[in-house]
Amino acid sequence: MKTIITIISFVLLLFLTSCEKEVFTDPNGETKSLIGKLYIESKPKGFKIYFEGKYTGFNTPDSIRWLAAGEYKIKLRKELFSDTTFTIKIEDGNQKSIFVDYFLSPGQFGNVICVSTPPGADIFLNDSLTTQKTPYTFTHLFPGYYEVKYSLPEHRTDSLTVAVSSKQIQTANKTLIDTSVWVGYMSHNSRIQSNMITSIAYDKNNVKWIGTFDKGLISYDGKNWITYKYGNSPMPANYVTCALVDHNNTKWIGTTNGLVSLLNDTWMDYTSNLPSKYVTSIIEDKNNNIWIGTGSGLVKFDGANWKIFNKSNSGIADNFVVSMAVDKDNRIWVGGSNAGISVYDGRNWIFYNNSNMSLPKSVGMKIKSIFIDDANDVWVSNVIVTPKEEFGDVTFFDGNNWSLKTLNGFENIVTNIFCGKEDFFFIGTRNGLIQIKNSEIYKVYRSVSAQGLTSSKIESLTIDVKGDLWIATFGGGLNKLKHGNF
Repeated sequence: MKTIITIISFVLLLFLTSCEKEVFTDPNGETKSLIGKLYIESKPKGFKIYFEGKYTGFNTPDSIRWLAAGEYKIKLRKELFSDTTFTIKIEDGNQKSIFVDYFLSPGQFGNVICVSTPPGADIFLNDSLTTQKTPYTFTHLFPGYYEVKYSLPEHRTDSLTVAVSSKQIQTANKTLIDTSVWVGYMSHNSRIQSNMITSIAYDKNNVKWIGTFDKGLISYDGKNWITYKYGNSPMPANYVTCALVDHNNTKWIGTTNGLVSLLNDTWMDYTSNLPSKYVTSIIEDKNNNIWIGTGSGLVKFDGANWKIFNKSNSGIADNFVVSMAVDKDNRIWVGGSNAGISVYDGRNWIFYNNSNMSLPKSVGMKIKSIFIDDANDVWVSNVIVTPKEEFGDVTFFDGNNWSLKTLNGFENIVTNIFCGKEDFFFIGTRNGLIQIKNSEIYKVYRSVSAQGLTSSKIESLTIDVKGDLWIATFGGGLNKLKHGNF
């Protein structure tokens, strides 16, 4: 028996075996003695089988039965692979087997040109480190989808997926973000789960504790991201309003629905000790007392006892606490929602508002944040609330007099202060970050490029153990400005 097989651009291994004759009824209803069968197998499997130009509905491995004697055109088709076409001759009553090994066909392979800007990046294919650096061309790649990843020191590792097709050349081109100065962490380029960051603090191990608007609390140790939220932890809410790490390395987390602490793996819920579940701010004084601002008063916790301060039992000017700070004399400065600033020295209260601060009435008395510098001078973010938005100014107290600070280009948009060290500090605004040096604007940072701030809406700031500045933004995730660049 002579078998004729036409093979187009491929290696086919053909196995012929005999089988019993069968009976086939053709479309005209006539019964014929028969008849053959064709079994088609491929490596890899899953190729669509076309018979005389039409898809049979079968994929390899499978059989075409009830074949009358004759020659037939067979085509195998699969995404990313070149079609394989051959002619098979079926003789009466015979079964034939076709095996196509695509791994043995050089014509089925493709190429990928790997390019990065800047060049010299290590190349990973499907998470496996190769020995090559960009630019480089990989040849003889089997068709399929490849994750191409580039890694370069002082740049953000980045990747893309490339579809390698038979006989085709694909280019995997990536511009790597320079991280020698700025590093941005967003949900699309890291495992941080939210881009709406409300607070940032760090512990004795330099682990960052990140409060979010919608995903709870996130810890980041430089490699691993862990999310603690309502449902998978004792977190009472997913909206974190503030976070503090105390002298004992205990993390205090304020939310819109209560207060919790975390030390090692032990959680404590202190919400029942508060006059309101809405926690707005947390500080620690020089005697290691924890002060908690809430929507219904100020709370002091000395490690054993809780004491509540409100308008009915103390000299505090506002029950709704917005912000707090502690000065070098261990006095507690408390910013309210509309009545200005209350200061407590452990016995007596004094307060400041438009009248005794000698400030224009246009200066708002919602105190968004308070910062005490190294000279014990007080910097305040004063906010006035309108039906549509908030406007902010910066006021300054030198121990004797209050004054309105002029920040050219940032009038009425300061909403957040501050983070400071040595002879400089930073002011966060809703239009960028201001660096103050010697009481004057030294530098301004805004979200204007991919290599810088990812958002100009600043919510919180801190400088960590390494001297890096961490910037929490609303909508732009978390940013880091590396030490030595400010």
